[in-house]
Amino acid sequence: MLIGFRPNPLFEKYGWAPGREWDRQGALAELEFWRRHGVAIVELASDLRATDGAFFRFSDAEWRDLRSLVAQSGLPMHSVLAWRRMLCREPWATTQSAELHRIAWVTELFGAKVVTIMIAFPWFGTPGRDQPRRRFRSLTDATEGDFALAAARLKDYARRLGGFGAALTLEMHDDTLHDTARSALRLREMIDEPNVGVNPDTLDNAWLYPGLPLGDALAQAREVAPYVNHWHVKQFRRAWSATAWMGGDWILGGAHVDEGDQPIAEMGQAFWDAGFRGAAILESGGGADFTAALRRHVTYLRWLVEEYWPRT
Repeated sequence: MLIGFRPNPLFEKYGWAPGREWDRQGALAELEFWRRHGVAIVELASDLRATDGAFFRFSDAEWRDLRSLVAQSGLPMHSVLAWRRMLCREPWATTQSAELHRIAWVTELFGAKVVTIMIAFPWFGTPGRDQPRRRFRSLTDATEGDFALAAARLKDYARRLGGFGAALTLEMHDDTLHDTARSALRLREMIDEPNVGVNPDTLDNAWLYPGLPLGDALAQAREVAPYVNHWHVKQFRRAWSATAWMGGDWILGGAHVDEGDQPIAEMGQAFWDAGFRGAAILESGGGADFTAALRRHVTYLRWLVEEYWPRT
């Protein structure tokens, strides 16, 4: 399994931004440090919206410069995070379908192997900028038309990615068209392309649909295991907030990979036993110290890969 993380914050720490000079050597030294300490690959994040996202303002030359730096570090750019792209509802679908083409261009430039995507509203709401909207539940909010339109657009996109040897993965999350194993596998089957898989980002989600027999995180992990082609290793603590928006909801707080509510070791065992040897990307941690979270991610995942999973 390829242990990795997203270096966007690392790059930004050294001044990476469109049209600016930045400390390339500082960023290179830190990437090389993590390579020496067990990181095997990195994943680049795009922006939620092209209208104010730096990702979409970088020039072709700036992207080629970053590609040169990443190659020099010895850490392959394995994947690109497309984030939330609501491909089945206007007014977002047309614009965000176009944004995916730039993401594909960057993916091909780096020789990355995976694009991971969420079919979801662009954002719940940022104070002072967006109007809050309800969460999107696949089993209660999505229509047959939503599935059909998303599948058609993702089929075309998967074919484009496949043209240069990359795969598409549906990122399971609690606010998406593919928030459960049932919905993720349904959408994957509708897309019907060989390079489409599932990213089991958040599987502790039976609470989304009280009373429905979805199964717990481990049951859903086993259900999607044969189709996993990428993994955001998400860990959190779950709590009920009576004051959350919409008058009460489950809220998720960050936790390190080796603590929290998701059974990471057991879920990963299911993926390992099904033959998954792809990327395991850091999406865990608590507090402000990113380096501590990444160190725990690397240490724990290496122990699972080298010791625990092969012998249990």
